[in-house]
Amino acid sequence: MGSPAGLPFFSDGGTNGSPGIGPITNFTAITFNKSGTNVVNNTFHATGYVTNIAGVLVLGADNSHADMNFDIINSTLRPAAANALGRIAGSTVIESGATLDVNGQILNTEPVVVSG
Repeated sequence: MGSPAGLPFFSDGGTNGSPGIGPITNFTAITFNKSGTNVVNNTFHATGYVTNIAGVLVLGADNSHADMNFDIINSTLRPAAANALGRIAGSTVIESGATLDVNGQILNTEPVVVSG
């Protein structure tokens, strides 16, 4: 499903929508907007932005080769692997009203900023 800007956009706030299987490469921005829990076991490669604006985004893969930047808005980010948030070059921002559920993981050295 495409966003109005032509960037990858998964779901419209409902229960459907996923990136499918296989690695996610060469992206600039991806937005998840799925109610409920969205489990993404894809590995991310390259640099880009990942935004979650609804529900729970579970990242289950080792993304140690990705310089990702996360923006979590009014939703929850739940890493299910120590390197799920990517390498240190990226950042994770948990906006006011959002949650980082570390899910029992000892996360790598990815910078995390919690607002509000």
